[in-house]
Amino acid sequence: MVSAEDLEDVLEILGISTFGSSDRLSYLPVGQWISGLKLAVRWAYDGLRDTAIFYLNQNQEFCSNPVQQILYGRDYGVEQWLIDGCSHFVLRSHGPREQEAIPLGMTTTIALYDMRESMSISGFNLKAAIKSTFEDYL
Repeated sequence: MVSAEDLEDVLEILGISTFGSSDRLSYLPVGQWISGLKLAVRWAYDGLRDTAIFYLNQNQEFCSNPVQQILYGRDYGVEQWLIDGCSHFVLRSHGPREQEAIPLGMTTTIALYDMRESMSISGFNLKAAIKSTFEDYL
């Protein structure tokens, strides 16, 4: 089921894209782009999907939140978000904290800790490990 809010968000994006200044697109909030991405994936509308990903990648609020990157990367098959979000948790000085682990779920959190431990193995390829762990989502 498509929510009225998601549909309104997509119609605004499409209206601005078609009849407005594309500069206005960069000022749309993250939630509106997520609505656009959600419906683009649902409707197999690749142009809207690519546009939503482009503008979300430009948004500092979104890019600085590795939990969101993993969740939305997994939900909408955006490989780079999964790589960026997972790399953040694997490479920083500590793994996911409780408030980060709860939305990620136990399976993802354990996978992140497994990757952290594997970093000490010679020849370990983090990007390949992330792709392999989340291959069902990509």
